Amino acid sequence: MRGTVILVIATAASAVDAAVNGRTHVGNSTCQFDWGWDYMGDDLPGGWPDAKSADECCTLCNANDNCKFWSFIMDSSPTQCALKTGLGTRSANSNRISGSRHGGPAPPPSLPFNKPAHYFSCTVNMTGAPRLDYPMCDPSLPLDSRVADLLSRLTVAEKAAAINSNGVAIPRVGLPKLGAAEDTHGVVCGCGKAAGNGTGCPTQFPAGPGLGASFDRTLWADIGLIIATEARALNNQQRCPLYFLDPNINLMRDPRWGRAQEVPGEDPFLTGEYGVAIISATQKGPPVSGGSGTPYLAVADTMKHWLMYDLEGYQPGTDVQPRPNSSTCDISGLCSRQNFDASPPAQDLTGYYVKAFEATATRAKPEAIMCAYNAEYGIPSCANPLNAKLAREEWGWEGWFISDCGAISGIVIGHNYTHDTDSTIRAGLVDGGVDVNCGNQNPPYYQQNIPGAVTSGAISEFDLDTAAERYFRTLFKLGMLDPIQNEEQPLVAIPPESVDNAFARDIALTAALRGIVLLENDGILPLKNVKTMTVAFVGPNCNATQDMLSAPQYHGTNTLVNTHSPLQVARRRRWNVNYARGCSICDTVPPGYPNMPCGSPNPPGPAPDTTGFLDAVAAAEAADVTIMFLGTDQTTEAENFDRVSLRLPGAQEELLELVASVSKNVVVVLMNGGPLAIEFAKSSPSVRAIVEAFQPGELGGDAILDILTGVVSPSGKMPYTTYTEEYTSRDIREADLRADGGTTYWWTTRPTLWPFGHGLTYTQFSYTWHGASSGSTARVSIPKSVTTRPILEHTVLVTNTGKITADCVIMAFVEATQESPPGTPLKKLFGFDRLRGMTPGASRSVTFSSTADNLAVAAVNGTEYLVPGTYKITIGDVVAPTERLLQLVGDDLIVRSNSWLSILPRSVRE
Repeated sequence: MRGTVILVIATAASAVDAAVNGRTHVGNSTCQFDWGWDYMGDDLPGGWPDAKSADECCTLCNANDNCKFWSFIMDSSPTQCALKTGLGTRSANSNRISGSRHGGPAPPPSLPFNKPAHYFSCTVNMTGAPRLDYPMCDPSLPLDSRVADLLSRLTVAEKAAAINSNGVAIPRVGLPKLGAAEDTHGVVCGCGKAAGNGTGCPTQFPAGPGLGASFDRTLWADIGLIIATEARALNNQQRCPLYFLDPNINLMRDPRWGRAQEVPGEDPFLTGEYGVAIISATQKGPPVSGGSGTPYLAVADTMKHWLMYDLEGYQPGTDVQPRPNSSTCDISGLCSRQNFDASPPAQDLTGYYVKAFEATATRAKPEAIMCAYNAEYGIPSCANPLNAKLAREEWGWEGWFISDCGAISGIVIGHNYTHDTDSTIRAGLVDGGVDVNCGNQNPPYYQQNIPGAVTSGAISEFDLDTAAERYFRTLFKLGMLDPIQNEEQPLVAIPPESVDNAFARDIALTAALRGIVLLENDGILPLKNVKTMTVAFVGPNCNATQDMLSAPQYHGTNTLVNTHSPLQVARRRRWNVNYARGCSICDTVPPGYPNMPCGSPNPPGPAPDTTGFLDAVAAAEAADVTIMFLGTDQTTEAENFDRVSLRLPGAQEELLELVASVSKNVVVVLMNGGPLAIEFAKSSPSVRAIVEAFQPGELGGDAILDILTGVVSPSGKMPYTTYTEEYTSRDIREADLRADGGTTYWWTTRPTLWPFGHGLTYTQFSYTWHGASSGSTARVSIPKSVTTRPILEHTVLVTNTGKITADCVIMAFVEATQESPPGTPLKKLFGFDRLRGMTPGASRSVTFSSTADNLAVAAVNGTEYLVPGTYKITIGDVVAPTERLLQLVGDDLIVRSNSWLSILPRSVRE
């Protein structure tokens, strides 16, 4: 067990005193400094003041007679003190310096090595004493009884403090802290003990679009399993909580959205299947006890951001008129996610926006749903009765709502929807049904204001108990109040060797390989005899490492990626590489990075630096092939701002044109989140291949080179539409999918470079109907009542007619014809599968079903119908599918009345 390490500071004399006496002197008092440990106990009311040093924390604690312990929190911004009134435990944390007041009690007991932070739960003051004889601590009792007993033992103030994202431990009753972290494409936690051949750091997979491009449910489930396993292994080392604020399953309605890098794409069916697969696997976790499973949740996940969040901040920062009818901003001036009001037509709401959330909520049953910053139909998302009406009443979901961080205070501050604290608390907790506050205030908004709201009568204690009860159920389901020694708790025995192991690395590489999309290829790829040629690596992403992991706040500490850039991998493989960066994506990191755009505070800033162009030209001229690694980074697309252009940022486009003028064998590799309008690259005869790698994760460099050299054939498909720059004339606030040339492949009539689902391989596949011929028409009667049985099944034989073994991603779409009813999307995905390792000449059959659900068309009022008409069914890939017609005959059938829409304004439903 790690011993106390004394922090040596100040003068030489005081340093000697510290070393000799185990004390460091601050003014007239002394404090014990405990480096690398977090003291957990009851917070002093208002006890999270800003502080610049551990010395200041010590002074603040000594100045308050009620303060017994303190922790200096180095990873908050600004840095802060957590002042404690009571005993708790201490937990290893490299971002903490803790101590006890002068003359106060001894430091709290350390947690045993390799035990989770809830090791002392249900013991007196969480000190490891014998277990409390409370019903809440008895695992043999029903869950409802245990939760009710816990609630009965807590004060209003304690319950208010508990229902926030970081949570609090309440040692008085043995209640541990839940805490929160991210796991959008890997656990966002610090490294644990390096064990086996691993680094001890959590595995980081490709970001959202790269995962979506794989169209691979089994892969998503494997990633969820690894996330759960590593989270538990790190929790067992006190490095990670068991509750996570992901995944992000919003839809990429607009390609300029700053958080496009987090989501799997623009299609609701694809996104819903992704959400179901990854949350189901993450919450279930690894098989234990010889594969018998475990009765506990491995971790608790959140689906976010409910319900129509797809805008960060309208750029260039002016709220110009006229505003689109489908959306507005509650306050004039800058339009941002904090005041944006998304109000799409009812048929878009039911037909498109809610579909991924419905699939995920009803099938994966996430523990939590996060409401968003923006408003919906004039009411802030976190105050909207639509939350309970749809998720709880309509879908039967039983988890808890959590706000996006700061969104509860945003009800009054950003939206000006309420005008005082009491009404804001009621709007969030009662009207919006938001049980837990994720907040960046100290103390959190709920903790600070709920007790007063109960006293004033704005809310009742029953309202508070309803929220707390939902939240506390998760702690019990995670096993956090059960004896660690319980034989049914094998999750607490998952060792450090389970982090960054061989299986995790293999899946990280596989995910990157399956998500890479070959956009264009005239035959130059795969590269042959690459070790006998000279290859130029040109561009700002040649040596990308951490940028392959996406936004820093959404990936964990990872050191493996630092040696796996494309350039590093090429040199390890003994390629003869001429490297020239050429230019940067952004020459100067902006203030507020990673959440402010390049050129801030006055975008676009100075002209980009092109002094590296000469080296790039020289490298290309001396090479047989030039591979250009271009794209974006967190200064050009990120949370908190949207892009104003779809073009390559900085001087990259100019660099590409220059290199293409001296090299006739150019391969472009893109690393980015949202789509890029690389119109020159597609049209230039010198650019002979284009590869979309997205943000490929910790082994992205290896995957890219494997694809370029044909070690693996590319098989990814585009999870979103790639538009030309012309798209940017569309108002980013326009939530009506059909308006102004339309958006997403469902409705757009705008010019595009590559459609949703596009992707080439190094082989060829053919698709033939089984029991039908291409172009034939199937005539089917609309059933008299809604049924889950298929209306028509489509079986297709897939054959690898090429010479290379490859995976085949096969997709099924329903498309509108001239005889389709009004409201039918131009094209809509209703099925997909990945056929792995198809050898040359091999054939496999795949069956997809047309059902009432996936054939239904949303009417103007949001009701979904089966309607007579003729529809086109296309199956295969978007390059060479096979087609047939489906003619529905009979009477209209209501598939979903969507009566919950009655909560919306009448104008939306008519």
